[in-house]
Amino acid sequence: REGTYDQAIASYRRALAMARDPDQPRADLVPRILVGLGESLSAGEHYAEADKVIAEGMALDLARLGPSHPDVARDLEAQGLNAFYAGNMKQAQTHYERALAIRTKAQGEDHPRIHDDLSTLGAIAYMSGNSALAETRYRTALTADVRVLGPDHPDVANTTNNLARVILERRGYREALPLLERAVAINL
Repeated sequence: REGTYDQAIASYRRALAMARDPDQPRADLVPRILVGLGESLSAGEHYAEADKVIAEGMALDLARLGPSHPDVARDLEAQGLNAFYAGNMKQAQTHYERALAIRTKAQGEDHPRIHDDLSTLGAIAYMSGNSALAETRYRTALTADVRVLGPDHPDVANTTNNLARVILERRGYREALPLLERAVAINL
């Protein structure tokens, strides 16, 4: 979170060695550590290595927990974010849609990660040049944000701002203005 990705990568590598230590094995932690390592590699722009490490973690989770477990959704989200950072929007969308389907079925529509995934899918649609889909995704995410987090949560402000930006691009100034004012008010 501080942007010191090399330090994070080194810490995750140490944690991985500890979890794989035959004298004190913690196989249950290995997939989570691998995904954290992959996220740090991705943030440090080591996309190919990140993809490989996250895939290794997901393979372990799939073998241990099956394809419908929320930990697999977490792995898919990490793969999707890595693809997003690498500029592969189609792959990012596929991963996030699979994660969203797993989370919705396993954890219900009110789980906080649902609105995160919807918002990220909005960003993916926007970056892919599909403003109409981005607007739909942001509207759905905003409804979930307000329902789950309450009307004054910072995530509501972020989603409101993202929705307003898409509306501005289609010149919907009258609709965008109150959304932007609401986002500012929440943040203040």
